[in-house]
Amino acid sequence: MIEAVGSRIKVTLNGVLVNDFTDPKPRSLRGHIALQNHNDGSKVQFRNIRIKAVLPGGTELPLQRVA
Repeated sequence: MIEAVGSRIKVTLNGVLVNDFTDPKPRSLRGHIALQNHNDGSKVQFRNIRIKAVLPGGTELPLQRVA
């Protein structure tokens, strides 16, 4: 799952957080959503892509609790 709220992007794979990045240089929150591969020769497949809007007024992702 990829969550992008404001300038923060979290990537979770099979229930495990694999990346949590906050862009220090804020960018526009409007525009295209792009999926990419790394080079012309690589094979990339996607399935079950769903886009869900964040609740109105939601500008921050909650911090992950560390037990």
